[in-house]
Amino acid sequence: LDGGRVGTVHTFQGKEDELVIFVLGASKEAEGAAMWAASKPNILNVAVTRAKKRVYIVGCKKLWSNLDYFACAAGELVDVESALINAA
Repeated sequence: LDGGRVGTVHTFQGKEDELVIFVLGASKEAEGAAMWAASKPNILNVAVTRAKKRVYIVGCKKLWSNLDYFACAAGELVDVESALINAA
């Protein structure tokens, strides 16, 4: 990722890039943080609309896929782990 930028979702408001890697850093022990991030569509919307070509969402699918807004995204995404297992 030569020349890539790193920052929070808020630092990318109004900017775009070819590829966005959106890291959902929460665990079962910090479920309150996940619920806060999913309380409004803004964070997910900014993250996915910054990508011109591709977006990767990295995180605990079991935790995030049951939360508002993220459940919709989870249904649209390819599960890379499952895709790798099926390709083997």
